[in-house]
This record gives sequence, structure tokens and C-alpha cells, in this order.
Amino acid sequence: MALFRIYLFVTFAAILAYTVWVIATEGPIFLQVAIGMLSEFKWPGQFTLDFAIYLYLSMFWIMWRNEFSAFGIVFGLVASVLGAVVLLPYLIYLSYKCEGDVKLMLIGPNRM
Repeated sequence: MALFRIYLFVTFAAILAYTVWVIATEGPIFLQVAIGMLSEFKWPGQFTLDFAIYLYLSMFWIMWRNEFSAFGIVFGLVASVLGAVVLLPYLIYLSYKCEGDVKLMLIGPNRM
């Protein structure tokens, strides 16, 4: 679990720094860029679609894990927009809250 947490912290720091840099230099125009790439039907669009599918998968997992509570739905929607910037800290939080129990992290306390 220690290596997994280190990985989560390092990747979170990397994506946060990268995101801050891109927003500072390009502006918060991701949706315009993503829609443009999707409409061209080329490799960047394929990558964008693949990424969007991942975002929705993480959104539904967060909602499901939180039993579709109001918090789970709102947090899942936020994660579907912000991606790893939200998911990685959530996984770090769960790794400590669940005391390293991966099954508990994945399915939540009420499904054990």
C-alpha cells in the first residue's frame, strides 16, 4: 500500500502542476479543444474519446461506491469534469480511511 500511495501522491502532484501550467498559459478551454479533436476523427480525437470514457467510468464508480447519495452524485459529477485532479486525492483519502483494505476502498463499507 505504501508504494501505491507514493504513486498516487506523485501522479497527483504531476497532474496538478501540469494542469495549473496549461490553464495559466492556454486558459480553461479544454472542452473547446476536446470537441474540436473529436470532430476530426483522428488519433487525438480517439484519445479524447477514450479519456472521456475513463472519466465517466470513474464518475459512475464514485457514485456507486457512495450508494448514489447526494454527495456521491455531486462528487462523481465533479470527478467527471476534473478527472485525476479529483480521483487521485479521493483514492489517497480512501487508502487511509480504509486502512489499506483495497476491497473496502473499491466497494465501500456497506457492501462488505
